[in-house]
Amino acid sequence: MIDRTGGIPLLMQLVLSDAARYSWDYVEMLPSLFGETLLNFLYQARWDDLGSQNQDGEVAKQLLKWIAQEQYRGQLITSKQILDWAKNYNMEMHLSGALSLLFERFMIINRDPINGNFSIYPSLGEFLSKRYL
Repeated sequence: MIDRTGGIPLLMQLVLSDAARYSWDYVEMLPSLFGETLLNFLYQARWDDLGSQNQDGEVAKQLLKWIAQEQYRGQLITSKQILDWAKNYNMEMHLSGALSLLFERFMIINRDPINGNFSIYPSLGEFLSKRYL
C-alpha cells in the first residue's frame, strides 16, 4: 500500500477506507499513480459511489458542492448552517444519511463536534471545482 500511495497519509487513509469497504484486493487494483492523479482517482471513485447511494448519496453530493463553495468564500460552516441549507432545499430527511456517507468516505471534516466547523480538504475542493462546480 505504501508503494501505491507513495506513503502520503491522506492517500493511505482513503485507500484503507476503500479496502475496508471492499477487500484487500482493492489495493492491488489501484493504478500505479502518485500525487494528484491518484488522489483524483480516489475522489472520483467516491463521487461515483455517492451516486449509487440513493437519495442520501445525491444529497451528499449537493452538500459537498455547497460546502466547497462556502469554504472557498472563507465562510465557517456550522451544524446550524448545514441544517438551514437542508431545510431550504427540503433535504432534511436525508441529511443525517448524507453526512454519514461523507464522513465514512473521508470527504468531510468536522473540527468542532459541538457547534460544527465543517470543511473539506483543499485537494477535494480543487477536484470538485474542476469537475462539478
